[in-house]
Amino acid sequence: PIVISVDTTLCAGDSILLEGIFQYEDGTYIDSLTSIITGEDSIITITTLTINPLPDVTATAEPEEICLGLSTIFTGGGADTYVWDMSVEDGIPFEPLNIGTEIYTVTGVDEFGCINTASVNVTVYPLPYGDFEFVIDDVSSEDGLTGGHVDSEVQFNDLSTIVPPSVITSWNWDFGGDGTSIDENPTHTFNSAGTYTVTLTVETNNGCEGTAFKVLTIYKPITFTDVNIFSPNNDGMNDEFTFKFRSTSIAELHCVIVDRWGIVMKEINYIDDGWDGTDKSGSQCKDGVYFYNYEATTDNGDILLGQGTILLIDGGTN
Repeated sequence: PIVISVDTTLCAGDSILLEGIFQYEDGTYIDSLTSIITGEDSIITITTLTINPLPDVTATAEPEEICLGLSTIFTGGGADTYVWDMSVEDGIPFEPLNIGTEIYTVTGVDEFGCINTASVNVTVYPLPYGDFEFVIDDVSSEDGLTGGHVDSEVQFNDLSTIVPPSVITSWNWDFGGDGTSIDENPTHTFNSAGTYTVTLTVETNNGCEGTAFKVLTIYKPITFTDVNIFSPNNDGMNDEFTFKFRSTSIAELHCVIVDRWGIVMKEINYIDDGWDGTDKSGSQCKDGVYFYNYEATTDNGDILLGQGTILLIDGGTN
């Protein structure tokens, strides 16, 4: 008979038909092929079977807990090549897109072609949505408020949200370089006029952060003092009726000056403008009492309405 020796390897859990049954263990197995003509064995096969153990595959993720928008690195171990599910590549940063806990599985193949799998859980926590309002004199930025004055106390209220069961646990306020606070709902008074970018950073119990920005304009304190006397005699002292040096934080001004008969002497249309004591024709007005009314708009949009009298003296005409 012809004798054939065969070496065969399998992976644990696989089997092969030898000696009439499926074999799962290491060993030497003899099979023969009998001739139908002579009735004797014509071919004898001696098979040496080796069973290789499955690789001890491991799966890790670093880190296993992340905030939405961040990446983790998946690494397989215990084999020679690795293929992950969920579009993961071994050893390459991967950004999960869903909130919650998901199972990631790696398939490892060793040098003998034996295959095993392992899995790791990765949890993605939601980001907080940062938001806040500021309130001055019961008017909120949510209603269109854009700022206040140096002497205004500004109330800041956190409006941030987070998907449960996560909760916001810390607050970090930056008042545009004019101070900080870690209170949830602080108050602040700005030290000087200017434009401030206020920043709120909130953090959850899982260490995830959200940030909000709002621009706040702080004006000088509003002052607008009525004028009641001037003497346009060109002596360099009080020669002009004007609000320029008696007001702050005024953006717009319209003032109408009339005599006792209601004849318009002058219209002032901006804060730096004034009346030199002449009428619209350029003639010097008589000494006496004149009347005015005004409408002023402050830097923060408030409207000031008023009226008064002005005494013109030593104008050169009596």
